[in-house]
Amino acid sequence: MNKKIFLLFLVFALMVTFSQGWTAEKSATCKACPSKCLQTPCGCVIIQEEIWYDLADEPAYHAQKAHDYFLKKDFAASAQEIRRLNNFIIAGISVTSGDIKKNLENSAKELDALAGKIAAGEVKSINELDNVLAKVSYNLAKRFKKAAHDSFLKKETKKTGKALKASMLYLENAALFLGHKFETEALDIIKGTKNLAGKLISGTEKIGQDTGKLMDKAGTVIDNLGKKLEVKKSK
Repeated sequence: MNKKIFLLFLVFALMVTFSQGWTAEKSATCKACPSKCLQTPCGCVIIQEEIWYDLADEPAYHAQKAHDYFLKKDFAASAQEIRRLNNFIIAGISVTSGDIKKNLENSAKELDALAGKIAAGEVKSINELDNVLAKVSYNLAKRFKKAAHDSFLKKETKKTGKALKASMLYLENAALFLGHKFETEALDIIKGTKNLAGKLISGTEKIGQDTGKLMDKAGTVIDNLGKKLEVKKSK
């Protein structure tokens, strides 16, 4: 993480700390801003979407740390990492709309409840934690894929690349926590999309027709993983 991103994250962390432990559930009953609490948490701030992109690797880090601490039976630390992950989700709600926003709101509530259960020693299986992390990662993959599509239509090369990079990161994380192994075709699409994202970010490639085609294929891989999640949830 370079110095600029570290400073952005530090500022963001301080802002979240100032929120004094806001949760999605508390926000829903906040009298100060009852109609907008889930969009703009009371005591928090709305972050610019560009900053959210630049910090996109932070939730993945905290999700993995939550998993690792749980395996070590350090439940307090695991719960803390989940809350740090949730801070990112909460902040992202303010720059998200539609069904994807609703999914992130649900993720925020689910993470908040999970953190409380883990801290209280009520979660006995790593699978319960990983299933939630897989769903959250999937929702983030969908969210960033939608952002990439929107930026693509506006021919915003760098933003498209950043969103695609984040989308593939969370797609891989969702599969990891789900215990799913991609087939060769899906792996090739993910690899190609990540390579394209890097070129768009660096400016060595411009948005073109092939960009859209590869993005559509990546979207299919994400949707297929979503079906795997639904199947596992129904069992």
